[in-house]
Formats: sequence, C-alpha cells, structure tokens
Amino acid sequence: MDQLRRARGRGIVVYTRFLDPAQAAALAALARREGVPVQLCGGYEGAERCVAALLGGDMSAQPPIAPLWISWDARFAAPAHRDILGALMNLGVERDSFGDILVQEGKALVWVLEELAAYVQENLLRAGRASVQVSRAQEGQSAEPDRETREIVSTVSSLRLDALVGIAYAISREKAAQAIRAGLVKLNHVPEQRCDALAQEGAVLSLAGKGRAVLTEIGGVSRKGRRFIRIQRYL
Repeated sequence: MDQLRRARGRGIVVYTRFLDPAQAAALAALARREGVPVQLCGGYEGAERCVAALLGGDMSAQPPIAPLWISWDARFAAPAHRDILGALMNLGVERDSFGDILVQEGKALVWVLEELAAYVQENLLRAGRASVQVSRAQEGQSAEPDRETREIVSTVSSLRLDALVGIAYAISREKAAQAIRAGLVKLNHVPEQRCDALAQEGAVLSLAGKGRAVLTEIGGVSRKGRRFIRIQRYL
C-alpha cells in the first residue's frame, strides 16, 4: 500500500521486488482498487516471476533488473534448476531478489535485481558440483532459451486435482494424493491440499521438484463418460 500510494501521490514509477504469480495477482487486485496501473516485467514474455512497475509517472525507464548468464562445462557437470537456486540463496540473495531461472545445456539465464548483479557476478562460483562463470547478458542475447515441453493427451473421470497431477507427472493417483496432502502441489501458483479441488482450462499445476504443467484444453466426453484433456508439461 505504501508503494502504491507513493506512485500515485508523487507521480513516479515505483518498482517492487520480484513477485511470484500469486503475489502479482494480489497486487494487481489491490492496485485496481487504488486506481494505479501496474505493468509486470520478468525479462521475457511469459515470465513467471516478475517485478511490478506501479505506474504513477512516465514509464520510459527500464525496470531495474539485469539478465545474467551462468555457464559451466557441460562435459563434467549438469546443474539443475534447484542447484542454481540453492547456489544463489547460499550467497544470501533472497528469493524475491531474482526471477526465473531458465536452464539449458551448459548454461542458464537468470534475472536479478540490478543492485545485486555485480555481487552475483563476483561471488557465484559453484552450482551443485559445477564450477560456474557468471557474465552479464548483452543486449539481444537475453532472449528466452528454448524450454523442453511434453504434450500429454489423456482422459479423466473428473477434473479433480489428484487425477490431473497423476497424469501430468506420470504417477499413480494415490501418490498424487499423497503429494497434495503433503503440501507439495500448487494449483494456479497457490498451495492446494484438497485432492478434490477442481481445475479449469488454463490452470497451472506444479509438483515440488518436478516443474510446471498447464491444463491447456478440456475437450468433450468419451462414450465411457470420461473427459478428454490436453496438458503441456515443462520438463
């Protein structure tokens, strides 16, 4: 509220730190109530974690985030998303100080608050078992790397969360239910512990350590009364 009122009262652009999708949605609702336009920027189109610009003034300035390449020798190591996340947080960098981490072979792209870019460049030396080098992405080099996806076409008896999680992550419905009850599953970026929670088309699912999946299509009903679905899973 303080940031919203400062943007509106002083007629300036005020930036938040990185927000997750649930936080961004809550901020957008609050901003609408206060009459302050909001623009999200995570470094690339479709970014999950974004900085919010509260538009109380001219928006010609660039958001204060910096794209960094983290690279390693792919012959000897293959750090995963969790390794890079852990390495950044082991430096004392809070989770709201950096955005998405996009991993590909031999390197990863991460966006950090501008104020911390130099610190990360100088101090991030390892991720998992890999020695890494950090460099600032040059203009035109920070496009989103290709992300591997898998399209899953199946049928379900209902659009319950446990059924969808089981299909999306190729696990039994029982194991999906256990994960949900343990708080390991999010529905639309919000933790959900009800196995019978229903999902709508476009719903975003996530299972801790297994990435995200999107319910991209809900189709018709088969002769046996099962609903056709299509899920896009990010690997």
